[in-house]
Amino acid sequence: QQQQQEQDSAWQQLVAALLPQLLDQLRDTLLAQHRHRKAQDRGDTGAYNGPDTFHRCLAARQLAWITQQLPPLTADDHLGLLLPLILATTDDSSPSMQRYGHAMLSWVSCSCAASSLRFQSALLLDAAKRMVVGCEASCWEMAMPAATHLVLALEGKNVRAEGYHMLMKELLTEAERSAHKPQQRLIFLACVALLIPRLGLYILRYFAQLMPLLLEWAHAYDEKTVVVALWVLATVVQHAWPRIEAHAGVIWQHLVQVAKAAEARKLDRGVDSYSYNKQQQEEQGRAQNGQQPPGKVFGDDTDRQVKVAADVAGCSDRSFAAVLQLLNVLKQCGSETLYLAVAATAQQQQNGVGSSSSIARMVRCIFGQ
Repeated sequence: QQQQQEQDSAWQQLVAALLPQLLDQLRDTLLAQHRHRKAQDRGDTGAYNGPDTFHRCLAARQLAWITQQLPPLTADDHLGLLLPLILATTDDSSPSMQRYGHAMLSWVSCSCAASSLRFQSALLLDAAKRMVVGCEASCWEMAMPAATHLVLALEGKNVRAEGYHMLMKELLTEAERSAHKPQQRLIFLACVALLIPRLGLYILRYFAQLMPLLLEWAHAYDEKTVVVALWVLATVVQHAWPRIEAHAGVIWQHLVQVAKAAEARKLDRGVDSYSYNKQQQEEQGRAQNGQQPPGKVFGDDTDRQVKVAADVAGCSDRSFAAVLQLLNVLKQCGSETLYLAVAATAQQQQNGVGSSSSIARMVRCIFGQ
């Protein structure tokens, strides 16, 4: 293993030493479209006659391979050589080229020190904005995470940083346009989950756009969207808890509908939504051990996190597990509005109006009865 590491290190040093010569071989191909646009801006009306899409993509793939072979410190030293070509790749008219550029920017953002990127902060923030605004559906999967990682690397822990607010605004605008597309909204949720802890209480600026999207997706047809939307909503509650009082009652009403839909799905499949015996045993065990449901709202492995939450919640339905997780977060806020809404629902349950075992368990989750 040590010998393999030494060989890898020697290979990386060789690539770093040859980097200027390697980039010279790719520069003309990668910059062809960029130079053509510059000529058009100067008034040249000639048609593009440079390398075709295949050869540009081939050069972009080679650049991506070179970039990933560099050790992080060397990549910092040669960032000035790499960035112009990477940014030219993200601006290419071909979505295939753009995806290579987005992948390279993600790698650079995660591998290079933030101080090495900040010397081109204005240029990179503008690039992040252009990646998000008007992004094609085929590029969402790469463009949105790339822009998010780039802004996170540049802005650090400054909650007032312009980059965070610019990116959040553009992400919400694009999400509203693609709210009906499951794959796009899942990518959006992943990116927003990374931004919320950095914004903290400043996330309140975007409640008018963000909350309708999250509450709408909590009623989506695909279960994964429901689960992730609820977990992101829990993150919002955690970081904006001083202002949740005004929204707690509405959130509760939506959770009631989500729980009823989850129970209906289980009944349609012929499976009970949960086992009372298992629920009581695990709740008693957690009370004795002082354990709480997982607090991590969104991780790199969403499916694994959701499965852990479902196991701890003692239920077989992932969406209902996410509901219980969100209720635990809301309960910690101590919202009077929430308690009033839950009490009204409990009274309806006692009167036999909309009686449901899932709703009864949610009421017990809040009042601890």
